[in-house]
Order: sequence, then structure tokens, then C-alpha cells
Amino acid sequence: MERKDYYKILGVDKNASDKEIKDSFRKLSIKFHPDRQGGKSEEEKKAAEEKFKEVAEAYDTLSDPKKKQAYDLGASGTGFDDFFRDMTGGFNPFTGHTDPFGFSDIFGGSQRRRNPTGERPEDLRGSDIRMNIPLNIEDIVNGCKKKVKYKRHVRCHSCHGKGGDKKITCPYCNGTGLETKTTMRSGMMFQTSTTCTHCGGKGYKIENPCHSCNSTGFEVKEEMLDISFQPGIGNNATMYTQKGNESKSEKGIAGNFIAIPVIDASKLGPKYTIEGLDIYETKKVKLTEALLGKEIDIQVPGRPVERYKLNPNTKPGDTITKYGLGLLQEDFEYGRSKRGNYVFKIQYDLPSSLSSRQEVILEKLAESGM
Repeated sequence: MERKDYYKILGVDKNASDKEIKDSFRKLSIKFHPDRQGGKSEEEKKAAEEKFKEVAEAYDTLSDPKKKQAYDLGASGTGFDDFFRDMTGGFNPFTGHTDPFGFSDIFGGSQRRRNPTGERPEDLRGSDIRMNIPLNIEDIVNGCKKKVKYKRHVRCHSCHGKGGDKKITCPYCNGTGLETKTTMRSGMMFQTSTTCTHCGGKGYKIENPCHSCNSTGFEVKEEMLDISFQPGIGNNATMYTQKGNESKSEKGIAGNFIAIPVIDASKLGPKYTIEGLDIYETKKVKLTEALLGKEIDIQVPGRPVERYKLNPNTKPGDTITKYGLGLLQEDFEYGRSKRGNYVFKIQYDLPSSLSSRQEVILEKLAESGM
């Protein structure tokens, strides 16, 4: 199997700094995140999901110094050598040679790898926490700060994430977390793996479980965060690094807290609509104001009231545009952005009934041919 070029996937140079790698991962993970694919076809969503996984895989390797060093030295991590070492007492017929038939995928290629301490790679980084943040029209136009309360898992104060004392390697799976079964079919050897039923896939057992966390290694902590969104919101979520769930391992890092801006249609109100990057507000004006070109008050939400002079004979559907106050769209690939407009859409505000005097005036207007 051809080894993936993680540097190319993240779009960074091989001499990229940790910050450059992290920044690139942040931009790409937001761009391809499943929650950001609204309005796209199923094929496009699936492609984005695969790209998201690929980006996460690349970052998982390049953000870890040991994994990065092994990767740079050309380690493939297929588990192919381990299989033949177990089956043949150390002899691997493909060591130092190309595997022409891709057998490494069949023989244990998907087994989870562990470091010498018995920790799985997925134990070394906490999971991300994603929260939808509903926004109203003023939040969208001008940007905003939101104080949010959430709960996350932190390492247990009693066992420091270990789940208890005396962690021993599971004797049934030898620490792999997998039960394997080897069969012969048509003269070929096949190996299948399932989660170890004795340790639940952990690869170890704890003789003295921690009672503070019920052996989970975690306890729940309530947190507060001030979330900031830029004017126009943009098409990127706001990420707070290492504010998600903590890793069980003291060597691991916490996941991220990702605040996802959500335009809450129920909070926009009936007079607001959004089309593409433009925000539309229905602006009602009196018939006389429209026909005579009078001055009216207009107000972009969260901004001062302005006086605006209508054109004579303004018709329903005519618009007043405030440029650059709509939604923001960022193109991370090319490093550019654009912002839509805030548009007032004229609608006549007709009275529900007329006074006698108004009826007389309108009758005269009708007689004049208007």
C-alpha cells in the first residue's frame, strides 16, 4: 500500500513548524468538517468526510514528535512484520522487499498499535467537544461574544486517569485489545480480528479499580468560556485548543472545544431572510412616502438609525443596499474573503381602513387619472 504524504495532505512543507502544522490542520478540519457541509450533495459530503478523516490522521502523526520522527524515517506501521514474527518465530519473507500483493492489509494491517507503556494512540488525545451556538440577526451582522457553560471530562484527581492501581496486560489479547483468529481458505492464510471480550478492547485489566471514577479515569468538570464570533460570522467555527475532554494519559493532551455558529431562523423573525451571503429585511413604507420620495428611517440591527431619502415613485420590491454588512465567506486555500450585503426590501404599508377624508382625497386622485 502506498504511504500517504501527510505533509501534502496538510499542505505544509516538511520543515514546517508545530504552529504551521497546527494552523493548517485547524483550517482544513473546519473546511471539511461534516457539520460545515450543508447544502452539498451526498457525494460531496462523503468526499469531505473522507478528507476530514485524512486530515485528522495526518495531524495525529505530525503533531506527535515520536510519531513524526518514525514517519519521517519511513515507518509504515502496517503490523505486517509483527504477524510473521508471531507466526514464523521471527522470519518475515517480505522484510526488506516490496509486498507485491498487498498482503499486509490482510495480515493484521488494521490492528491498533501500542507504545511500550501499553497506551493506545487514541488514549493519548482527548476527544473534541462541539457545541452549536444559536445567533440572532444582530449577532450575525456585528459579531458577538457569548458566554457558554459546558461540561468536559478531566482526569480523575484520585487515580490521575489510570482508572486504578495495578494495570496488567490482558493475557487473552497480549495487550493488543483484539482477539485474532487464523483460518486457511483455498490454500491461503487469513486472519480476522475482533474486540477482545475480556478487556473490552483496552488491552489491559485493572486489579484495584478507582472508586472515585468507577475505573473510567475521568471525572466531570463544569467550564465557562467566552466565545467570540467576528462580524458576518464567516464559514469557520471558533476553536479553543485543549479545552475539550482531557486525555486519560498524563502524557496526552486534551481535545478541542469547537463552537459552531448556527443561524437560528426562529430568532431572525419574519421580516428577515438570508439568500447566499446577503441578508434581507422587509422595510414597510407608507404609500405617500414611496410615491413622493420622502425621507424615512432605516436601521441595520445593532447600528444607529439613519435617514434615507427614497426615490420618487419607489415601488414594492425596490431595495436599499448597505454594502459589506452581510455574511462573510472565507477562502482559506487562496487566503481571501468576501462579504455580502444588508438589503432593505421595500414593501407598501397600506392602512387596514380609510377615514372619510382619505377616501375623498383618493377619489379625487382617481378622477385625475392616478
